[in-house]
Amino acid sequence: MGCDLRTNTKLKISIESQFGDFSPEILKLKLPKPALRALVLDELWTLNQINERGEKHVSSLHGIGKTGMRKLFK
Repeated sequence: MGCDLRTNTKLKISIESQFGDFSPEILKLKLPKPALRALVLDELWTLNQINERGEKHVSSLHGIGKTGMRKLFK
């Protein structure tokens, strides 16, 4: 998906327009945009949903790096 976003601005804007759907606890983490886009694409909107999926799954998402993992699973 990452490569598609480089060439498809409309898709990127569509995904980023959903950032407001995150729970306030996620927004307070100030995650990088690639991490937020990855969570949108995987429909993970709350920390509870993220914890249910687990570190292994979340770390496998394209866009979730070390910084995002530290913030999500501290």
